[in-house]
Amino acid sequence: MTRRGGAAVAAVLAGAAAWAGLSSRDREPLRLAGGTMGTTYSVRIRDRLAPARLRDLAARIQTTLDALDRSLSTYRDDSDVCRFNRKTGTGWVEVSDATADVAAWAVEIGRRSGGAFDPTAFPLVDLWGFGPRRRTGFVPSEEDRKRARERVDFRRLEVRLAPPALRKLRPDVAIDFSGIAKGYAADAVSRLLDEAGVREHLVLVGGETRARGRPWTVAIESPGPGGPVAVLALSDRALSTSGGYRNGFTAEGRRHSHLMDPRTGETAGGGVACVSVLQDSAVAADGWATALAVLGPDEGFARAWREGVEARFVLREGDGYRVLETPGFRRCFRAAR
Repeated sequence: MTRRGGAAVAAVLAGAAAWAGLSSRDREPLRLAGGTMGTTYSVRIRDRLAPARLRDLAARIQTTLDALDRSLSTYRDDSDVCRFNRKTGTGWVEVSDATADVAAWAVEIGRRSGGAFDPTAFPLVDLWGFGPRRRTGFVPSEEDRKRARERVDFRRLEVRLAPPALRKLRPDVAIDFSGIAKGYAADAVSRLLDEAGVREHLVLVGGETRARGRPWTVAIESPGPGGPVAVLALSDRALSTSGGYRNGFTAEGRRHSHLMDPRTGETAGGGVACVSVLQDSAVAADGWATALAVLGPDEGFARAWREGVEARFVLREGDGYRVLETPGFRRCFRAAR
């Protein structure tokens, strides 16, 4: 991580040198990149910043992301999440402010989505081989799926924000914030930049995007060969895309994605290639993109309307695709043209 952070600073400073003599409208954004949460992050900045200030911001961003990884990872034995999952009692477990905040968001989206998003779905994720013990390629038995499903229910997770703590109402409850943590991280970096007075920035953590300032042009990649590509004008909003087209396997004649339906214990996705969501925060966009992909086109589109979530569904139909968009999402798409 340290070596990646150093390379990111060098890239930023090289960009700063290229700005000489350019107007604020003509110059290319500064770029910073590194690694976090098993993926990569990147930051683009339009503000004109001195090299020393850029170095300071790069270090602070990496420190912030490292702290979130220590809190939210399911791969680190010392993380808040792994400590909580090892507990077999039902008393309060002290966690970081960030962990409690993420948990509160996850439980709220779980409630509003009717359980399609569930932070206690770790037993299913692990059983299907998409957790830390990665071993995809087989379908668990019906008995094992049923047993894991019995441990899943977001209503068995209680959150206390002050002082920050979590409590499980059943001893074998286990949590996983993978479906929301990267969005929370993008918001955290954007917040850090805001507080530093950097108003024109675009933050990406994995596939989660948070934009500030004048519109940034952002593309949503195709979910497959010949699939549709959307180009958006993103300003002071967040974008997240979720789908099983990248991470999954085929067994017994069916495609199984990494998306779990916590209500049934089965893998989800069906005819949904991907779902993109626009929200004011990346944490909300991240969670809702997962929830709507699990719900599918009919129930998901209706839920998006009811909850005021701007969404774009890309559906598989035969050898092609069909797109469903809420009006608010369509307006953002048209603004980029």
